[in-house]
Amino acid sequence: MSWLRRLFSKSRQLVGTDLSGNRYFEIVGGTGKGSRRIVETGSKECDYMPGSIPVEWEAWLRGKRHDPPTIEELMKREQRAQLLAKRVTELEEKEAQMMLDKPENELPISSRGNYVGHASATAYDKVDGKEQTSTANEFQPASWKPK
Repeated sequence: MSWLRRLFSKSRQLVGTDLSGNRYFEIVGGTGKGSRRIVETGSKECDYMPGSIPVEWEAWLRGKRHDPPTIEELMKREQRAQLLAKRVTELEEKEAQMMLDKPENELPISSRGNYVGHASATAYDKVDGKEQTSTANEFQPASWKPK
Protein backbone atom coordinates (compact mmCIF):
# COMPACT_ATOMS: atom_id res chain seq x y z
CA MET A 1 0.00 0.00 0.00
CA SER A 2 2.85 2.41 0.68
CA TRP A 3 4.00 2.21 -2.95
CA LEU A 4 0.46 3.15 -4.03
CA ARG A 5 0.43 6.11 -1.66
CA ARG A 6 3.79 7.29 -3.02
CA LEU A 7 2.54 6.91 -6.57
CA PHE A 8 -0.50 9.17 -6.11
CA SER A 9 0.66 11.48 -3.33
CA LYS A 10 2.25 14.86 -3.73
CA SER A 11 5.74 15.62 -2.51
CA ARG A 12 6.67 19.12 -1.45
CA GLN A 13 10.28 20.21 -1.99
CA LEU A 14 11.88 23.36 -0.64
CA VAL A 15 13.51 25.08 -3.62
CA GLY A 16 14.92 28.16 -1.93
CA THR A 17 14.46 31.26 0.18
CA ASP A 18 14.83 34.96 -0.49
CA LEU A 19 16.38 37.79 1.53
CA SER A 20 13.04 38.54 3.24
CA GLY A 21 12.65 35.03 4.62
CA ASN A 22 10.01 33.85 2.14
CA ARG A 23 10.26 30.14 1.35
CA TYR A 24 9.52 28.73 -2.10
CA PHE A 25 8.29 25.20 -2.69
CA GLU A 26 7.61 23.02 -5.69
CA ILE A 27 4.89 20.43 -5.29
CA VAL A 28 5.35 17.54 -7.68
CA GLY A 29 2.18 15.62 -8.43
CA GLY A 30 1.75 11.90 -8.98
CA THR A 31 1.79 10.17 -12.36
CA GLY A 32 0.94 12.44 -15.27
CA LYS A 33 0.38 15.51 -13.08
CA GLY A 34 2.45 18.64 -13.46
CA SER A 35 4.22 20.48 -10.70
CA ARG A 36 2.89 23.43 -8.76
CA ARG A 37 4.98 26.23 -7.28
CA ILE A 38 4.02 28.05 -4.08
CA VAL A 39 5.45 30.57 -1.64
CA GLU A 40 5.17 30.78 2.12
CA THR A 41 5.85 34.31 3.28
CA GLY A 42 8.05 34.93 6.26
CA SER A 43 5.42 37.15 7.86
CA LYS A 44 1.82 36.58 8.83
CA GLU A 45 -0.80 36.82 6.09
CA CYS A 46 -2.19 40.01 7.59
CA ASP A 47 1.29 41.64 7.44
CA TYR A 48 1.85 40.78 3.76
CA MET A 49 2.59 43.75 1.52
CA PRO A 50 2.42 43.65 -2.30
CA GLY A 51 5.90 43.75 -3.79
CA SER A 52 7.49 41.75 -0.99
CA ILE A 53 8.20 38.89 -3.39
CA PRO A 54 11.27 39.61 -5.55
CA VAL A 55 10.77 39.81 -9.31
CA GLU A 56 13.05 36.85 -9.94
CA TRP A 57 11.05 34.60 -7.64
CA GLU A 58 7.79 35.92 -9.09
CA ALA A 59 8.97 34.85 -12.56
CA TRP A 60 9.87 31.39 -11.22
CA LEU A 61 6.47 31.01 -9.50
CA ARG A 62 4.62 31.86 -12.71
CA GLY A 63 6.72 29.47 -14.79
CA LYS A 64 8.43 32.21 -16.82
CA ARG A 65 11.76 31.04 -15.51
CA HIS A 66 12.91 27.43 -15.41
CA ASP A 67 15.57 27.62 -12.68
CA PRO A 68 15.02 29.36 -9.35
CA PRO A 69 17.09 32.51 -8.73
CA THR A 70 20.30 32.39 -6.74
CA ILE A 71 21.13 34.42 -3.66
CA GLU A 72 23.79 36.26 -5.69
CA GLU A 73 21.14 37.42 -8.18
CA LEU A 74 18.89 38.65 -5.39
CA MET A 75 21.74 40.49 -3.65
CA LYS A 76 22.83 42.11 -6.92
CA ARG A 77 19.28 43.38 -7.56
CA GLU A 78 19.05 44.68 -3.99
CA GLN A 79 22.33 46.59 -4.43
CA ARG A 80 21.07 48.11 -7.70
CA ALA A 81 17.86 49.22 -5.97
CA GLN A 82 19.82 50.85 -3.14
CA LEU A 83 22.11 52.63 -5.62
CA LEU A 84 19.10 53.87 -7.57
CA ALA A 85 17.42 55.16 -4.40
CA LYS A 86 20.63 56.99 -3.45
CA ARG A 87 20.89 58.60 -6.90
CA VAL A 88 17.25 59.67 -6.82
CA THR A 89 17.75 61.32 -3.43
CA GLU A 90 20.86 63.14 -4.66
CA LEU A 91 19.05 64.33 -7.78
CA GLU A 92 16.07 65.60 -5.79
CA GLU A 93 18.37 67.51 -3.45
CA LYS A 94 20.26 69.00 -6.39
CA GLU A 95 17.01 70.02 -8.09
CA ALA A 96 15.69 71.63 -4.90
CA GLN A 97 18.92 73.59 -4.51
CA MET A 98 18.74 74.76 -8.14
CA MET A 99 15.16 75.99 -7.59
CA LEU A 100 16.29 78.00 -4.57
CA ASP A 101 19.26 79.53 -6.39
CA LYS A 102 17.40 80.65 -9.55
CA PRO A 103 15.61 83.99 -9.77
CA GLU A 104 11.80 83.95 -10.27
CA ASN A 105 11.90 84.71 -14.01
CA GLU A 106 14.19 81.75 -14.78
CA LEU A 107 11.97 79.16 -13.11
CA PRO A 108 9.77 76.93 -15.27
CA ILE A 109 6.26 78.26 -15.80
CA SER A 110 4.72 75.42 -13.79
CA SER A 111 6.57 76.52 -10.65
CA ARG A 112 5.81 80.25 -11.05
CA GLY A 113 2.10 79.86 -10.46
CA ASN A 114 1.10 81.94 -13.53
CA TYR A 115 -1.33 79.71 -15.38
CA VAL A 116 -2.98 81.99 -17.95
CA GLY A 117 -4.79 79.74 -20.41
CA HIS A 118 -3.11 76.57 -19.19
CA ALA A 119 -5.21 73.41 -18.97
CA SER A 120 -4.35 72.82 -15.31
CA ALA A 121 -5.18 76.38 -14.27
CA THR A 122 -7.86 76.98 -11.67
CA ALA A 123 -9.04 80.14 -13.49
CA TYR A 124 -8.83 81.03 -17.16
CA ASP A 125 -8.02 84.53 -18.36
CA LYS A 126 -8.31 85.87 -21.88
CA VAL A 127 -4.83 85.85 -23.38
CA ASP A 128 -5.27 88.70 -25.88
CA GLY A 129 -8.09 90.58 -24.11
CA LYS A 130 -10.50 90.51 -27.11
CA GLU A 131 -14.12 89.54 -26.72
CA GLN A 132 -15.32 86.61 -28.76
CA THR A 133 -17.85 87.93 -31.29
CA SER A 134 -18.61 85.14 -33.76
CA THR A 135 -21.49 82.73 -33.33
CA ALA A 136 -22.37 79.43 -34.93
CA ASN A 137 -25.04 81.12 -37.07
CA GLU A 138 -22.43 83.14 -38.99
CA PHE A 139 -20.14 80.22 -39.87
CA GLN A 140 -19.66 79.47 -43.57
CA PRO A 141 -17.82 76.17 -44.34
CA ALA A 142 -15.51 77.56 -47.06
CA SER A 143 -14.96 80.98 -45.47
CA TRP A 144 -11.94 80.11 -43.36
CA LYS A 145 -8.57 80.02 -45.10
CA PRO A 146 -5.31 79.26 -43.31
CA LYS A 147 -2.57 81.89 -43.43
